[in-house]
Amino acid sequence: MPSSHPALGYAFLTPFYEWAIWLGVPEKKIRRMLMEHLKPEDSVLDFGSGTGTFLKELLAANPSQSIRGLDTDPYMVKTARKKGLTVDYYTAGNLPYPDQKFDAVTSTWVFQHFSAEEALFYFQEIRRILKPDGVFWLGDWGPSQGRVQTMLGKIVHWIDPTQNGFGPANYWPEWILKSGFRTVTRSEPIKTRLGTFYYWQCLP
Repeated sequence: MPSSHPALGYAFLTPFYEWAIWLGVPEKKIRRMLMEHLKPEDSVLDFGSGTGTFLKELLAANPSQSIRGLDTDPYMVKTARKKGLTVDYYTAGNLPYPDQKFDAVTSTWVFQHFSAEEALFYFQEIRRILKPDGVFWLGDWGPSQGRVQTMLGKIVHWIDPTQNGFGPANYWPEWILKSGFRTVTRSEPIKTRLGTFYYWQCLP
């Protein structure tokens, strides 16, 4: 059964998650790109919502939008709820939502931690809870662009060995299609201090 993975690989580092993201990546740019593709009327689930930074930005832009998060880390859930956000605490098993509930599911810096078995399970579950005309946006580290980015990726992997997305990211499109999606499109690379970031747009 899929398990929980601390955001930075180790539970004792979780309180430093927001600081690490701020230091290492242009988060506002990355989040803004995603927000531009979400409609105000969309019902959105942020899978692995962390401390709720993205949810808060979405609500600020569209206060009436139906938005909720899901996370397995009690600290993350508690922090997000203190911000007034709707975040569900999840431990294991099928995602706690009915079929075809959401117009959009987003997930950023989450699948890098999953094994092949876990990734396939969650891809299938996300496909199940998406509406037929919905979209799944997967944002994560992917193939490095150039020597510097490759070196940065190796350093991050050394610090947090649970981050295995640098290899499996190449397999994600195949696994996503096997999970019931019909098309997968990868965005242009975004170079950061920690590696090369991409979005994959997945349509059911």
